[in-house]
Amino acid sequence: MIKLSIDEKIFSDRVVISNFNLKVQRNEFIVITGASGAGKSTLLNIIGLIDTSYHGQYIFNGSDVSDISYKKQLYLRGHYFGLYFSRFSYKRKTDYPKEFYYQ
Repeated sequence: MIKLSIDEKIFSDRVVISNFNLKVQRNEFIVITGASGAGKSTLLNIIGLIDTSYHGQYIFNGSDVSDISYKKQLYLRGHYFGLYFSRFSYKRKTDYPKEFYYQ
């Protein structure tokens, strides 16, 4: 179960989410829609424990996850959340031999 209450989320000195409440039961399906810039991605980043810089409370499966360790965030993300980024940018840090790319 997700129970999220965001009092305020500020991004670049602008309030992007305020007075927002969401409750999602286990096996419940929701859709998040809105105009460009409405805060959909920001909300998904909060739900997926990627963005934790907001004022509010987040209860996930009965536990407060508003201020948990990074290690616990990674565990929950890996076991409970499936996130897809349409504009994912990967920057390669290692140069691999050309043979690696063409195999």
